[in-house]
Amino acid sequence: MIKYRLMKSFFQEHKSYFLTVGTFIILSIVFLFFIKKGDVVLFFSENRTDNWNTFFIMVNRLGEEWTYLAGFLFLLFIKKIRHAIFVPVVGSFTMFFSYGLKALFAHQRPKMWAASNHIFINFVPEVYVNVGYTSFPSGHTFSSFAIFGYFALVSKSPFLKVFFAICGILGGLARIYLSQHFLEDILFGGILGISLATGVYYFLLNSDRQNYVKKIIVNN
Repeated sequence: MIKYRLMKSFFQEHKSYFLTVGTFIILSIVFLFFIKKGDVVLFFSENRTDNWNTFFIMVNRLGEEWTYLAGFLFLLFIKKIRHAIFVPVVGSFTMFFSYGLKALFAHQRPKMWAASNHIFINFVPEVYVNVGYTSFPSGHTFSSFAIFGYFALVSKSPFLKVFFAICGILGGLARIYLSQHFLEDILFGGILGISLATGVYYFLLNSDRQNYVKKIIVNN
């Protein structure tokens, strides 16, 4: 009963974040029921503009190493030492699970899929498009949702929670726009990232509560 109340309180405190990413996850699942494989990749392929190309090339950098470093240094600067220490933990778990799952599922990348099905994709100029059997899940999306989800949970501001949630979502959408992944790839990557961020943060939160209770017992 106590654990249920703690979990309820946790999700209530961070509802702006979970509502934002939850809406994206639900919409993505619904879309998958009504579209064919590659439809979103082809939609973006047929509707490119120079401005959108520039935007998504920049957004694609979200979730890369510099994001972890910047977050780590900022958390140190505001003296959230324990939260800062777990930033590399999030990154390490992301990398480990991403490579492992890609090897396990071995799904074709969109470029290979298009070539094998004689489908034309209008690739974004000057962007290297990955090939091979490493499409599922999207490691970039996993990373974006994990690190920005972690930042969202650490933040006390509902506005920042939504902002970080949107950063994670855009990091995933960029992978489809740049023809690197399918919708199902970023959907699963997003779910993994949300789960990892929530698990790591909740572990920290729970350990803080246990330490607080121990101090009360010792002082009494």
